[in-house]
Amino acid sequence: MCGVFRKPSILAILAALVFLMVPSISLANPKVYLTTCCGDGATVSILDSMMLMEMGFVPAGTGTTAVAIGPDSMTAYIGLSPKGQAGVVEVVDTMMAMIMMTFPAGNGAAAIAITPDGSTGYIANKNDGSVTIFDTATGAIKANLPVLPGGACLDAGVSPDGSKAYVVCQITPSGKPSRSIFAVIANNQVLKAIALPGSQPFPGNNLLAITPDGTRAYVAGVSTAKKTGFAAIDLTAQRLLHFIGLHSMSYGLAVHPMMPQILFSSGAGVLNYVDADTGKLQGTTSLGSSGKGGVVPYMGGMRVAVASVDDDVVAVIDNTDGRLASSISVGAMPQRLVVSKDEMISLAGTTYTSLVHEFDAVTGQWLADFEGGTVPGGLVLSPDGSMAFVVDQGMTGSGSGSGVMAADLMMMGQRQWRIPIAGASTVAIRPDGRRVYVGSSTGSVSAINAINGALVRTIMLGSTTGAPSLVTSPDNKSLYAAYTQTNGGNVLSVISTATNMVTGTVSLGAGASSAGPFMAVSPDGTRGYVTLMSQNAIAIVDLVHQQLLETVSVGSGVNPACIAIHPNGMSAYVVASTGILVFDLTSNTVAGTIPISGTPQNVAFTADGSMAYVSVVQGQAAVIDTVIDRVIEQLPASNTVGVMISKQ
Repeated sequence: MCGVFRKPSILAILAALVFLMVPSISLANPKVYLTTCCGDGATVSILDSMMLMEMGFVPAGTGTTAVAIGPDSMTAYIGLSPKGQAGVVEVVDTMMAMIMMTFPAGNGAAAIAITPDGSTGYIANKNDGSVTIFDTATGAIKANLPVLPGGACLDAGVSPDGSKAYVVCQITPSGKPSRSIFAVIANNQVLKAIALPGSQPFPGNNLLAITPDGTRAYVAGVSTAKKTGFAAIDLTAQRLLHFIGLHSMSYGLAVHPMMPQILFSSGAGVLNYVDADTGKLQGTTSLGSSGKGGVVPYMGGMRVAVASVDDDVVAVIDNTDGRLASSISVGAMPQRLVVSKDEMISLAGTTYTSLVHEFDAVTGQWLADFEGGTVPGGLVLSPDGSMAFVVDQGMTGSGSGSGVMAADLMMMGQRQWRIPIAGASTVAIRPDGRRVYVGSSTGSVSAINAINGALVRTIMLGSTTGAPSLVTSPDNKSLYAAYTQTNGGNVLSVISTATNMVTGTVSLGAGASSAGPFMAVSPDGTRGYVTLMSQNAIAIVDLVHQQLLETVSVGSGVNPACIAIHPNGMSAYVVASTGILVFDLTSNTVAGTIPISGTPQNVAFTADGSMAYVSVVQGQAAVIDTVIDRVIEQLPASNTVGVMISKQ
């Protein structure tokens, strides 16, 4: 791979049955897997609250925190903000993970609240400080209320009797302190706007908590220049009661269902138990993850779920023993959590999940998607095609770190394990499937047990300008790492897979590139081909004697990058700025160029060599007929980076 840039639940069983009933798909056909990029594939994760597992997900465009479940516990409402388009609401059947209706509503939806009778929905809009009120049955808009023009409405809730809605909004003028309000809405009108304390921007939008009897509301994340805490509001008198300081930031609040004097507060890595009247800390439980997202209690407060924004999990605390019950893997950067009335289903709205697409390699038909993390750079497959190992490059500045995850492809991409690795970018797997290797921009290679995700060893390559390109030998004995040293020298290191030690190096000449170098190995394992982008060349290495044979020019301005060798060993496809180069390995010359619409990223051959699949940014993934060296089809998959094809 190279990179340029429970027992099954009822839902799982039904989804599997639906998958098996799809016509014209042979389960024996090889599969194509394509990782997406550019924030185009966020999700809303659907969780089984009792079994503590993700059951499925619904695509959510560029991400959302506007999620709600109706009183029937089966209907979800998801507010989306498609790029360059007006806001929409999707009505989703949570049991089948199917979209039942879509209608235009909202303007940058940050939160959705549904009345207890299920008839009306309220959308808090962050783009213009308004609230959209809609009829849930028809999608008809009842009103658009300008609550805080020029600001952002971030959270919403409704009273237990459904007569009122409450919205938290904030505006931060340039160079001035933030100003926040708590708005009361009834009869499609704003009845009152209560000024909230605080002068700093809210840390997120999981802000509002309402007591079960509807007499009080609490707003999290309220901060002045000197302290942070929460605001308490008397909903009967519609006035601010007090602002209580806390020892640390509260990213989200929830009221204990049985003991409303206790608040659950989502902190950094912890769940805090806070006295609602005094702010006194009553207890703390470690989440085992970052926290800082939405918090929701259920089972009478015996369990509390917290979104861990930086770790792609929902942490569930069992309050009967005060311990972490489970960390449920979900989409990347989860923010808001909601739980159904019957407490069987939960939703987690994520803000930057990217997907991995699965296609039938013979028919080109889409089969499924699964969540691939924040910025999946590439992937490899186990020899039997049952597991995918996906490198997540993380998102700089978000706290969502890089690493590698294992997805069970027989269980619709369910995550088996994930380990963090700083600078993770490239990945390879031994042909026997026992080890996965992850290359890092820190100049290291991590050897990982493919079964349990345990780190076996970290192999240091020295100071590099990027992550090494990794390829394993067909006989399982060697791992090859091609990289550029900080002094500008291009190097191929040979690593023993038995000892995880560097046993040899081959100099490939000078010339640092903006990306790469990238490597492929001949089917018989005797030759290595390394693309050198800055030199517009391919270095050919004798892997048996570990020496450079020759460096072949492929033409000025071609910028060769990722390379894949045809299973017959006679030719290679090379990703280039001009398209896909056809490189004849018998004469070591460029035999032609295949034009690609968009910017090609990676290429992979089917096991029989009859077709090749190309991942493409700013375009659709392409299918090449290798007999005629021509694109014959484009897949309905845009902005893809990594590509891998199973053997069966």
